[in-house]
Amino acid sequence: MYEIAEVRQDDPALKFRWFTNENATLDLFIWETRERQEIVRFQFYFDRHQEEKVIEWKGSRSLWYARVDYGIAIGLGKASPVLMRQDGIDLHDAFSIFQAYARELDQRVRNFVAARFQEKLN
Repeated sequence: MYEIAEVRQDDPALKFRWFTNENATLDLFIWETRERQEIVRFQFYFDRHQEEKVIEWKGSRSLWYARVDYGIAIGLGKASPVLMRQDGIDLHDAFSIFQAYARELDQRVRNFVAARFQEKLN
């Protein structure tokens, strides 16, 4: 995975970071405090070419699972995508996918996300 360098920053207190892979089949979004570089939230999107799924962690909350619903075709285009909670996502599979692509990630980011997965798996 590599980091997209130019990403819009909407919150002055947080730095938003976006990582993707070369085939654009997965994304990792990170929000961290600007001063201490503390990760406060992440979203890991995967299975983009099938039924796209997301695993989110925010603050001290446990991991949250969802699928991306792209809506029904309306007129010339689709509706805005929304996250729909979905139980039954295979966390072991998601973690394996993350580990396979995370080798090039910043070590601090990689270790943090992996630790959140491992907390839930244990």
